[in-house]
Amino acid sequence: MARIRHKIAIVAQEYRLWLAGRLILLACKVTPRARPESRAVYEGAVHALQRLSRLD
Repeated sequence: MARIRHKIAIVAQEYRLWLAGRLILLACKVTPRARPESRAVYEGAVHALQRLSRLD
């Protein structure tokens, strides 16, 4: 039973990471590309998501 809960927790974490990534991409499509700070925020968020996904 603990193994099943562990697998569910992993899937839930992966879904949250995927959802966060999609929201970041959507936010970047909405914001103007000309603003360099929005690009820096996007790159920082992508880097943070990559670090989070490696914590498994």
